[in-house]
Order: sequence, then structure tokens, then C-alpha cells
Amino acid sequence: ESELVKGNDYNIEVVNNLIDQYATNIAKDVAERNYTFEKCAIISAGDLLHSLTGYTEKGTMLECDVLREEQFEEGFNCLQRFITRMLEIFGEVEVHSTKGNHSAADWILFKTLECAFNTNKNISFNNYKARTSIFRIKNTAILLDHGESDFIKAKVPTSDIGRESYVQNKFLELGDTVGKGIKSRIFIQGD
Repeated sequence: ESELVKGNDYNIEVVNNLIDQYATNIAKDVAERNYTFEKCAIISAGDLLHSLTGYTEKGTMLECDVLREEQFEEGFNCLQRFITRMLEIFGEVEVHSTKGNHSAADWILFKTLECAFNTNKNISFNNYKARTSIFRIKNTAILLDHGESDFIKAKVPTSDIGRESYVQNKFLELGDTVGKGIKSRIFIQGD
């Protein structure tokens, strides 16, 4: 309830203030470090847009305050503001986004953001069409998984052994795409 756009005085102005406050805190933390950053990585694990239609891809009805164009526009404006603030702080930004199970709208949202920033050579977008993707930042392989499939009943296992086995298999399956010299691995799950 506290995250609804119109509920409990939570609105886009509040979101913009939170983005600015978060960016100010990040800028302060960066300034206090005794080293510099080459770039900032922004990672989205899906379902940023709850559902443009009010239903998930599998037909589950969702509670939404805003739908369709209004939801897309508000999501776009908030993310554009956040990315712009990170560009101001770090000078270079790398965006990685995977789709969720609520709708294909997240992929469209990040593709639209990529078009909006297409003249800025200090930002790159990696918009994955699958729920699971792998990429590399320096010598770290990052496995990004939304967690739940959009069309079939499949998700990351919740038991420790099942989840560990799933993650290990995904790293083995996709690991060659990131190249040699990996010294650490990170798993990020959404949903």
C-alpha cells in the first residue's frame, strides 16, 4: 500500500524527491572514498512497470493505481531522472535490464530509455529479452535472473540446495559468454 502511486500521499513528486535524496547520498559516499570509480552499473531485475494492462502475462489480475500510458510515462520519467543523476555523479553509466513476469513493458521501457540517451556516449544499455542473463564487470561475472517466468510455471527454487544448484547450472550454462579471468561471481534475483 505504501508503494502505490496515489496511496498514502505517495506520488511522483515524492518519488522524484527520493531519487534526488538517494543521488545526493551516493554523491556524498563517492566523495568520501579515497579512490575513483570508472562507471556506475544500474541493474534492473524486472517488474518495474507493474502491468500496463492490469494483468500479468499469464493473466493474473494485479492491483494498479495507474495503467497504460500514464504508468509508462511515470516510469520513464523517474528512470530518466535516476540515470541522469548517476551520469552526473559517475560520468559513465552501464545499464543492464532483464524482463519480468508481469509484462513485456519493462523491455520496451528500457529500449525507450536507450533511444532517449542515444546521443550520450557515456551510457550503454544492455536490454535482455530473457528472464536470465549474464554479464561481466571487470573480473566479476554477474548472473541476473528475474526469478519467475513470464509464460510458464518456472521460478528460481526457494530451498537452499535447489537454489544453489540452479545458480551453479546457470553459471555453467551461460558462463562462457563472459570470457576468461573471472575471479568472483554474483547472483542477483528480482521478483
